[in-house]
Amino acid sequence: MRYIFILMLLGIVGMAASCDDENNSENIKEDPDVDLSTQRRFPQEVGGYEYFFRPQNTWVGDPMPFYENGTYHVFYLQDERPASDQFHPWHLVETNDASSYDYKGVAIPCGETDEQDIAIGTGSVIKKDGIYYAFYTGHKWNHAPDQPREAVMMATSTDLQNWNKNQDFMLFADPGYDQNEFRDPYLIKDESSGEYIMLVSTRLNNKATLAKYVSTDLINWELELPFYSDDSVFMIECVDIFEMRGKWYFIYSNINDRKVHYLTSESLFGQWEKPQDDLLDGSAYYAAKSASDGQERLLFGWCPTRINDEDSNDYNWGGSLVVHNLAADETGALKTAMPAALDTEFSQMAAWGVIEQTEGTLETENGFELDASEKRQTAWLSRILKPHKIETNVTFDEDAQNFGFVFGATTGLESVYALHIDVNEKLLKLAYLSDWNSDNTSYEVINALPVDVTPNTELNIKILIEGSVCVTYLDGKKAFTNRIYKMTQNPWMLFSDTGNVVFDDFEVKVSDLN
Repeated sequence: MRYIFILMLLGIVGMAASCDDENNSENIKEDPDVDLSTQRRFPQEVGGYEYFFRPQNTWVGDPMPFYENGTYHVFYLQDERPASDQFHPWHLVETNDASSYDYKGVAIPCGETDEQDIAIGTGSVIKKDGIYYAFYTGHKWNHAPDQPREAVMMATSTDLQNWNKNQDFMLFADPGYDQNEFRDPYLIKDESSGEYIMLVSTRLNNKATLAKYVSTDLINWELELPFYSDDSVFMIECVDIFEMRGKWYFIYSNINDRKVHYLTSESLFGQWEKPQDDLLDGSAYYAAKSASDGQERLLFGWCPTRINDEDSNDYNWGGSLVVHNLAADETGALKTAMPAALDTEFSQMAAWGVIEQTEGTLETENGFELDASEKRQTAWLSRILKPHKIETNVTFDEDAQNFGFVFGATTGLESVYALHIDVNEKLLKLAYLSDWNSDNTSYEVINALPVDVTPNTELNIKILIEGSVCVTYLDGKKAFTNRIYKMTQNPWMLFSDTGNVVFDDFEVKVSDLN
């Protein structure tokens, strides 16, 4: 939620095969005499996104998906900039499979200046007896000192698009709980008892706590003992709980590190345990919740923008909708992959070429071999301006330490962004380098995610790019979301610092619809 949080791969310089003027506007062929030393600036982002959804001129915050009859109804907090006194109404967008979206507009509007929901926060939707109930946060930012800032409120609907607020329902924090931090209600039905459970993110005894309420009618609620507490974090936000393959999973966003975590248990009310690797993405993915069609479970979160669309600035609250496939492996660990329909959507080969490569780089029939046994090796590739997917299978030997992709690679190679695997630290990193070619370059890690990589073992990498959003999928197990403004208008490279690295089965694909 916004109240606490104040707060890529390519620019690609195209060398497409000979094409007509229409194609040339999309796959740009670089004239040998063109000046590549000047950075191309991505135009300020005022348009909508198609695959990483955002509506025209506004942004997406805190998705709340509800699945029914073949459709994911994704409610979200509409983030308008600049914000008015009334901010974050619920809006609705629908999708069948995360490959395309149908924007439906406002669902639950903000209240008036004197009402509890002058600003609206996260919640969840549940269905009972043919009626849909939306429980949401009423955030009265202009509250009097002796009045609560936050409360749980409720609206009902018969069609998921037209909602009526229940003016008689208002749930404030009970004594002992923090009346100013009381939000993000999450609803789940206990099938064993038939009762409905509502979990509310709050604080109790200086601990981040999920208050637990139970009801049989969704109107009258009784407070029980806390569902979960954690003294290592200020607030547990945007909770999502579900069962998969006989195990229970508890997803939440940690307001301290701005990352999405998960816990596991043998039952809904059992002991919740933290797995060895509890991250579902890095620090550029937040407020994720899931929904399932019974076969596939999709995880909906957002990738933040940066202030003034500048890579060097802090993150904003809100951004573009990013969706991962969520599954469990044989050990019960959660893994994130590209949604199947989105993967299939990008099936048309894109025209691209090699601008330049170092002497130790070999262009093979299906990709590139970078022999960096003596010095760093690179392959400088052409750009594609439309949304696209890069896929390659990578193998590396015992001497390889850092390899991957570089974005924003103008000829001076100043201010570049390296998306790479650090073999020694077993991390997938996005790092900023002030001068790629200099021994005195500054190296700043922007985002990092633990990964399990082994020399001489093939590694599948998929990267989906639209605008300034870049999502990397590693072996169908790890998702790594980033926003890189310099990526979309400038050259990019493959690189290896040491050892031998092979990028095989190398492909760049676009959608048939674009």
